[in-house]
Amino acid sequence: MENYDGESVIQLGDTEFTLDPKDFPNLKNYKGQTLVHTDGTTLLGSDDKSGVAEIMTLADYLLNINPDFEHGEIRVGFGPDPSSFKRWKNPSRPSVFSGRSNSGSAL
Repeated sequence: MENYDGESVIQLGDTEFTLDPKDFPNLKNYKGQTLVHTDGTTLLGSDDKSGVAEIMTLADYLLNINPDFEHGEIRVGFGPDPSSFKRWKNPSRPSVFSGRSNSGSAL
């Protein structure tokens, strides 16, 4: 939701759930800002979506917006759960991340 007015009730998807500034007065602090929210019916919650958005924003910055910024090879991977990330880092299992640095994080 772009340019939130700080007063509107936010409908959470097709559910009966809402975020109402009467119940959540802190919403007024976000007037004019973009809000990222979820209806809570998927496994990927708002915090994960925000994390993915941040990672992709960084990738866009490094690869497209500021291509002169010096950096190493960039590879981004997303999996369905933290155990997937552990498998990517497993040196005995070939993948697109084999032979790469073992730094990174799972959402």
